[in-house]
Amino acid sequence: MTSRGSSAPEAAPRGRPLTSLRTPHRHRPRSGTLCPGFRVSPLTPSLAQRFGFETEEGVVISEVARYGAAAQAGVRPGQLIVEMEGQDGSSVEGARSIAESLESGSVLSLRVRDPEIGETLINFRV
Repeated sequence: MTSRGSSAPEAAPRGRPLTSLRTPHRHRPRSGTLCPGFRVSPLTPSLAQRFGFETEEGVVISEVARYGAAAQAGVRPGQLIVEMEGQDGSSVEGARSIAESLESGSVLSLRVRDPEIGETLINFRV
């Protein structure tokens, strides 16, 4: 004879949400500055060569959150930021400052230089 509930998943103790029982994931530290849905890094000579840019100055998108609004709008790793919210996008500090000033639900306007399609404007809600 089996005991009742032996095949049921373990319930959370009363008063504690189930998510608090999960083991925290350990991630390696990521480099770059976090912007809404993506990270940016300074463009280095090796990155410029890798992505086919003639310039070696500026800010490149280094990582994009999969399935996020930025990815759905067309933001891709390797794009060089030309403008962010109509302001010069050539410094990581400038990108960080603009990102911090955005309110949830606002629209971010990015002008990027893409190695495959050239310069383009991308707008998405953050």
